[in-house]
Amino acid sequence: MGPRKDSTSDDSNTTIAEQLAQLIAATTASSTTSTQTANNLADLIQATQNLTMKIDDLTNHVVVNHLDDGSPRQRSPRRHHSPARHRSPNHRYPRSPKINLPHFNGSNALDWIFQAENFFSYYRTPVEERVELAVFYFVGEALSWYKHLSNNELLDTNKGKQLLVRWSNRPMEESTWEYESELRSVFPDFTDIGDNVNCQGEGAVTTHNSGPDSLPVQSLVDRPKRNIKQPARLKD
Repeated sequence: MGPRKDSTSDDSNTTIAEQLAQLIAATTASSTTSTQTANNLADLIQATQNLTMKIDDLTNHVVVNHLDDGSPRQRSPRRHHSPARHRSPNHRYPRSPKINLPHFNGSNALDWIFQAENFFSYYRTPVEERVELAVFYFVGEALSWYKHLSNNELLDTNKGKQLLVRWSNRPMEESTWEYESELRSVFPDFTDIGDNVNCQGEGAVTTHNSGPDSLPVQSLVDRPKRNIKQPARLKD
């Protein structure tokens, strides 16, 4: 009697083979789907790049046409830029003129103050900053004079300016010693040429450094004794 055939083993092998075939088919389908997805993604990336290039070309074309119309050159952002304001093609931006304040060497003080006030008003400079900025335009004797006042803590600008303006605007016959006393209270080193008289012979001229350094004051010698009403003036 021959060996008995096991039908259960054959059925099991058939089932495994079918499952394996199904798994292979599913894997193949998944691979095909993944490949198709990758291809679709690559196509989408390429389409996005092409669209970006077209947008850049269109933007450059618009900018070139805008410049050809005579409008000012503007660099426009390539992406995510906010919409520009509507302006006429011939619109031009006004440019403010560059204004320079002349240097001040001590002469024509009132004229220079007038120019300085207009200069600071035009640029809307705060009042409390104007004096400090004006010093940058001082040269020569004016700078030495300001340095002397600063070193000796004599910079009461409001009172000093009022006194100097009153003194310089007053006629010679009205510039009496009463006003000189008021000036001396603010400027202790104020020197009148009559105070530098020395006897070296008639007609001689000497130079003294009185007050701030490098501020020469010429004095005439053998000058007659001054009268109490004799006018005194600040050196120009």
